[in-house]
Amino acid sequence: MSRDRHLRRSRSGSPTGRRALGALTLIGVAGLLAACAPASRNSSGHGSTPALDASRAPAPAAPVTTRPTTYVTAGARAGIGGCDLFPVDHAFHASIASLPVRSSSGATIAAIGPSETLLPGFSAATWMGSRSGYPTNLIDSRTAPRSFVAVASMYQSVSENQSVPWPDDPRFEGWPDRAWDRHLLTVDTHRCESWELINAQAPGENVFAALLHPGSWYADRVVRLDLSSNTIPPTGTVTASGLSMLAGLVRYDEVASSRVDHALSMVLPDIGAGATWPASRSDGRSTDPAAPPMGTWFRLRADVDISGLRPQARVVAQAMKDHGVVLVDTGPHAAISGEPDVRWDDADLDGLRSLTIGQFEVVDPTPMKVADGSYRIR
Repeated sequence: MSRDRHLRRSRSGSPTGRRALGALTLIGVAGLLAACAPASRNSSGHGSTPALDASRAPAPAAPVTTRPTTYVTAGARAGIGGCDLFPVDHAFHASIASLPVRSSSGATIAAIGPSETLLPGFSAATWMGSRSGYPTNLIDSRTAPRSFVAVASMYQSVSENQSVPWPDDPRFEGWPDRAWDRHLLTVDTHRCESWELINAQAPGENVFAALLHPGSWYADRVVRLDLSSNTIPPTGTVTASGLSMLAGLVRYDEVASSRVDHALSMVLPDIGAGATWPASRSDGRSTDPAAPPMGTWFRLRADVDISGLRPQARVVAQAMKDHGVVLVDTGPHAAISGEPDVRWDDADLDGLRSLTIGQFEVVDPTPMKVADGSYRIR
């Protein structure tokens, strides 16, 4: 997540006429052979019942398949500020209980460490003046002031080089302070867009911005995302995986409703090179071939007993079974990303620490993928 690691912190078809004719020919031959053949004997030595005319035999039953007709979670995903959080058929709104386990799952779990505990990366309490998690600021671009944000020269070509709608009292990562990667996440409730910044620095804090754009805020990168789109951003986002910060955040309001209806975002310290869908980028440097690449999709195993968890943690854990956890960024520990909120019960959430990586499996999302360059699912 550091800046020098790429900004870390839904078939059937009828047979053709030729195939139908071929099938009838075969049936006729089968009937002739059955009529000419001697009666078969059963184990007691008596002749068995003559076979029925194949032309009047019932059609064979269709093969049974476990693949669902759709992977899209029923109902609309809980939105924010009157905006939908991406289309209903977005990858993060998938139900993945039926997805197959990857053949490499065991090796990946072993590479991470089966005993590695899972941390809630969001809280109510502060630590050294900061809360863990990514706050979401709501603004209306028709009335919100705009602030010019100077962007690092190396990322100017892939950033929004324009004024950014700015919250009156912005809450950054580390709220009430600015800490760690100092992300700023804002949702424009008028245009239903998200604005994501990384390493936001106030006027005067950054030498580059102070010299070239006095009085301006600075960020390593600024990204604007259309919350109504399934298109994968061609130039990435402020996460190392190229995935939206907002898509997988655990939010208090949805947990309070007793249902998280989307996949969760996860960070890990050791990432493999390359990316796998739905990720499009990576800052992974691990030389271990079993290390998980960005976009790896984990699922809490169905046999894991979560009944002993307290209410908030149990809702989050159930989402890990139903929708899974997607590796989106690099971090110092295995952790789930969410919003800080003073209403969280930290003692309750602490129960997530009882879950270990060994209780997860890596699933293959390929059956629900529609196309490269898109988050749309079947």
